[in-house]
Amino acid sequence: MKTDTGVDFRFHTGQVEIFTKQDELGNEMRFLRGVASDDKIDRHGERFSKNALARMAETAKANLTLFGDHFHSWENTLGRAVEAAVNPQGQFEVVFQLENEEAQPKIRQLWAKLMGKTKLALSVGGRILKTFIEDAGGQQVRVLDDIELLEVSIVGIPANPRTWVEAIVKSMEEPGEKQNREEKMDEIQTLKAEIERLTARAGELEKEALQVTTERNRLKDQVGKLEGDIQEKDAALAKIREKADGLQAEFDRLSNALNEMQAAYDDLRAKYEQAQPAVMAGKKYRDDLAFEAHRLAGLVEGNGFNSDNTKTKLAALSIDDLKKEIDGLRKRVDEKFPAAGQSIHAPFDGQHAGDDRQAKVRDMLNEGAPLFQDRRVNSDG
Repeated sequence: MKTDTGVDFRFHTGQVEIFTKQDELGNEMRFLRGVASDDKIDRHGERFSKNALARMAETAKANLTLFGDHFHSWENTLGRAVEAAVNPQGQFEVVFQLENEEAQPKIRQLWAKLMGKTKLALSVGGRILKTFIEDAGGQQVRVLDDIELLEVSIVGIPANPRTWVEAIVKSMEEPGEKQNREEKMDEIQTLKAEIERLTARAGELEKEALQVTTERNRLKDQVGKLEGDIQEKDAALAKIREKADGLQAEFDRLSNALNEMQAAYDDLRAKYEQAQPAVMAGKKYRDDLAFEAHRLAGLVEGNGFNSDNTKTKLAALSIDDLKKEIDGLRKRVDEKFPAAGQSIHAPFDGQHAGDDRQAKVRDMLNEGAPLFQDRRVNSDG
């Protein structure tokens, strides 16, 4: 005989049946009855002892909860044990009162399956506290003698009741494996701690990622705004460039016009420079005509060169008018002095001493030179 303690087990067994009852108020109550375990040897050479079955029955009487498929959350409860016993056939039999559909919606589905003859079974789970080995007709059988029943679940196992008994799922440890299991539990605790640390770190990273995403979105919005500003500035710059191109074209037009005006001015300047000698000569010719007309007028009037009115009158005349004036004055001189060849000595009053031409006439008169002898200016030039 040998003893193993602290071993977890899960044991599937026979088919279940259902029935109903009414309470004092006439409300229908639903029940489920089934064999949770027995003392038969399974194909692995193991069985429960009568002691283990009895202890499981006593545990079940203490309002044991029925779960579905060994999921132990509160949302997965299906009912509670109301009866439990070991029958004469050596089977641990238990009756559960199912929850109402308002408390557990799954009851409607479970009841429909059982009414439809779907084969479901009960499965017990707990911890093995004591085992021993017995000889059964030359076969070494491990007997599970002391059991801590933790829960009963309804499960779906596609087989007949005995194959359900043989479909056992439990963690039986060989001698010496307990220490290994404890070491593995330590490793599991370490791994759990590491998982918690990594989970916490993952949460931190998730927060950091959220912050990065927020900052990225902010920068993205800022970039979008900057791109919009750049587009507006590009449009404004395009207008400025268009205006600048127009101003440049106008400047080029004005520059060309200025160059043309400068060329015309240079041409006129050149023509002016070329015409300047002729202009000077024409001026001298006119001055000579004016002087001759002034001289003749002085002879006709008898006042020499002293008449400012005559000078002003002659200054306003053109060359052609001066020629005509000289011709007229000559006729009057000839009329006034018929003896043109006679020497006439007229005193010079000296009032126009500053005029070169008048000085020449004065000298000629003072020297007694004939005033008209070979001195008349040809009006034709």
